[in-house]
Amino acid sequence: MRETIIVICFVISGLLMQGEANAQVFADSVADWQAAEANDGIVSQGEYNWEYGYISNFTGAGGIYFGWHQNFFYWEISSGIGIFWPAGEVPPDIVWGEGGDTTGCKPPMSWMDGGYAWAGSDTDKWAAVRRWTSDYTGLIKISGKIGRYFDTSVVMGWDIDFSVAINADTLSAPVIYTKHITWNDTTQYTYLIDKIPIETGDTVSFIINATSWNANNSYMKMTATISCPAGDLNCDDNVNMLDYSLFTSKWLQTGCVAGDWCGGADFDHSSEVNYVDLAVFVLHWLE
Repeated sequence: MRETIIVICFVISGLLMQGEANAQVFADSVADWQAAEANDGIVSQGEYNWEYGYISNFTGAGGIYFGWHQNFFYWEISSGIGIFWPAGEVPPDIVWGEGGDTTGCKPPMSWMDGGYAWAGSDTDKWAAVRRWTSDYTGLIKISGKIGRYFDTSVVMGWDIDFSVAINADTLSAPVIYTKHITWNDTTQYTYLIDKIPIETGDTVSFIINATSWNANNSYMKMTATISCPAGDLNCDDNVNMLDYSLFTSKWLQTGCVAGDWCGGADFDHSSEVNYVDLAVFVLHWLE
């Protein structure tokens, strides 16, 4: 009997070691972009609740550029049209940005894992923004990486401010996170914002903005994941019977993919919900 208990303990311990407590992922800026492209070869506005655009405080031309604008120009490398990209560097396959003529895609713009701001002066900013719209109410965790896309020995840019904001339509809107990155800083920073309350219809904006009159060559690498704590499948900041009910409804499902992971029940991202995930769920029970 004692030997049986020891074996069971070893099995459970092994499962817990395998089952890394991955969060329930609602949005992933890179994985969702890739999934959208895989669907039909393009990345459309609104796919997986993502939009690509800019926020500007430019007050010229009658002030028509002030506020949030969904970018209207979609560029593909197969088009043969040029793109505003450093000479000698390999551009991404697809970009959302300003432009639309023979000059190609211009800043501000976004691509799968990055963004590029623009500024005509200290007061006329054009911040590159990607925006995700929530279709649920609860607590979320926002995390990702931000840093320069190119080493300064290859492409030298200017200072940039990166920020995250809820329901931001202007550059003066309050932010929940900000990071200043100087022109000579090549560090890839990890950011984390925890326990953010959000409601259905709220937007989360990831903003790359110039800090001075210029943002020339300030290409930034940016990723973003929106999630809940592991085990908390309904995002109410508790792991209880409600979560157990959701977990059992996904039991032994296969084919779990990025962006959903079978409703978050595939905690170890193995593409199936099994005993490893059960061990992780037990580990977080009643947290």
